[in-house]
Amino acid sequence: MTEKPNILAGDASEISILKCSPTYNQFLKDHLEPNKPCLIPPDLVSSWESFSLWTKKNELDNTQYIDWNYFKDEYGDQIVNVAQCDSRDFSDQERRQQPLAKVIDLWTSGKGEGLYVKDWHLAKVLHCKGYPPFYETPDIFRDDWMNAFWENEGKDDFRFVYMGIAETFTPLHRDVYASYSWSTNVFGVKTWYLFPPNVSKHLRRFPDRTTSEIVFDIRNVDASIFKEFHQARAKMITSLRIATQDVMNVLSDVEELLRNTSSSDKWQKQWMDVVQDVLKKDSGWET
Repeated sequence: MTEKPNILAGDASEISILKCSPTYNQFLKDHLEPNKPCLIPPDLVSSWESFSLWTKKNELDNTQYIDWNYFKDEYGDQIVNVAQCDSRDFSDQERRQQPLAKVIDLWTSGKGEGLYVKDWHLAKVLHCKGYPPFYETPDIFRDDWMNAFWENEGKDDFRFVYMGIAETFTPLHRDVYASYSWSTNVFGVKTWYLFPPNVSKHLRRFPDRTTSEIVFDIRNVDASIFKEFHQARAKMITSLRIATQDVMNVLSDVEELLRNTSSSDKWQKQWMDVVQDVLKKDSGWET
């Protein structure tokens, strides 16, 4: 069984939240061929080495955190592409190349605001050095003709690692060669905005011109330039609010209860813990 909240408008916008991992044929029929996105539970990736290598657990409160020392020790000398999210460069962000260790030092010292490591070919680099893989491609994604071709050529690949802190983002885009893609969060939270084909024209400066400029950052759009963007955004946000209204009402009741019964300001932390717990369980990452 699956739940299908109508996150975006139109038939192509249904996002299935799968309660169990699909078989190859199920994924092919229900998602790949009809081009319908889905959220897959963590059992497909829970055995990956990256989860144990890249994160640690705080024994005092049982929370996970990134093991920055591991990244610096193992990969610190690698030169990575770093985007400066608050500096635009035409249709992309300003980029430069830096050793990963330097980027981590900036992050951990509080000086790396807006720095986002992108398109890091870590899998390719480690494979060339004879190191074991830090992840395994799930069976449902094994038909990977793009990487199969480029691996044979020995020149490139499309297996990327991304690392960023709060407020880092990627401008609105479609993936390379308009291909399909899949992604997993090893640590942290990432928000995705998926626009179905039937609203794509509203994302352009001149909606009737397929080659015209598209919105750069959907969180900050100049309505005087992108005059129809509100139509695409309204279809996304309105339906999302409808789908989550019942949950929001319950959480509001819990917030009021904690506020009125707590003897100190600790109710705010308790409230955040409740919200985080609901989000994890709703997405299937905790039961």
